Amino acid sequence: MVRIMLSVVIAFAATALGYVALWNGGAVLLRDASNGGGADLSLVALLMAGGGLVLLATAMLSLALSPVGVITVGAIHLTVGLLSVLIPSSPFIPLFAQGFGADSAIGYGLLFSVSTGIGLLAGIIFLVTGLAALTRRAQKPGALARAASVIVAIVAGAMGILLAFIGGGSVHTTLILEARPGLEVTGVVLVLVGTILVGLAALTLRWSSLGAAVLGVLVTAMGIVGIAQPSQLASITQGVSRELTVAIQFACPNGNLALIGMLLLAAALGTLLRSRRWR
Repeated sequence: MVRIMLSVVIAFAATALGYVALWNGGAVLLRDASNGGGADLSLVALLMAGGGLVLLATAMLSLALSPVGVITVGAIHLTVGLLSVLIPSSPFIPLFAQGFGADSAIGYGLLFSVSTGIGLLAGIIFLVTGLAALTRRAQKPGALARAASVIVAIVAGAMGILLAFIGGGSVHTTLILEARPGLEVTGVVLVLVGTILVGLAALTLRWSSLGAAVLGVLVTAMGIVGIAQPSQLASITQGVSRELTVAIQFACPNGNLALIGMLLLAAALGTLLRSRRWR
């Protein structure tokens, strides 16, 4: 019981503090990127965003004590994200965001996270990782399990993030940039399909932590490039989709792509630590 309570406290506290730091630092980094900044990124903002990413990874690592904390955090992410994407006319999220102030980085970060589907991706990783840790076998995974986890995680995870970003860019453009009311069906469907695929990638943690770790390294590396050189990454995606370019322009400079990678890395490490404790 003590482990369960401690995991819940760590997961909630680290998630809340992590988002505050990430959204505040990310807002400055996004502003610098919009002004054409590259090498002149704010050191304070980088440290704040980096600290936020570490705290959110710490929230995921609480599953080494018990999966209850990350499952609860994931369920809250998914509930808020689904309500925001499926019921865009709901005033709850905008009013809650405005409560932090008209020009608050936290309020904008919350709006951005739920409108682009980033919150859904984070939520599915938290939730599925917790469930996978509960059902993972204690014995050491074999070579076949490791290979299968890598293949499924990379294919499903990469496709899921791509689809979710395209859909999120479409939803964000419609609801936030163009302020058009109504459900953006195509974007929402892409976000939901992408979320399911990322969940499938996280589910490979039942077999082995290797797949999620490899995917996490790749996504984190892209996220770091997106913070340092967002224009370069955006230029690569211009030939793929306008919506994807929009998502990259907003999701990379503020650290949200790096967040997905860090959560996957922490999920792999936390699941591994938990499985070794129970052997």
